[in-house]
Amino acid sequence: MAVRSRRRRAPALSILKVPEPKTAKNRLHIDVRVPGHGDPDQRWACIRAESERLVKAGGIVREEFDRLGR
Repeated sequence: MAVRSRRRRAPALSILKVPEPKTAKNRLHIDVRVPGHGDPDQRWACIRAESERLVKAGGIVREEFDRLGR
């Protein structure tokens, strides 16, 4: 199932079935993509700013990776 804005301004949300059996309560995992231009430091600053905005809105950072994905 996919949910999209009628005007296509908001991002789409896709709900996918996974092959693994359910082992716990329902959970939602959202990958947030932050557009950015410039060098890696400028793009990373955009990601940090968006993360802070989402935390202020009630989100939780569960895990953080460096720019190399470690």
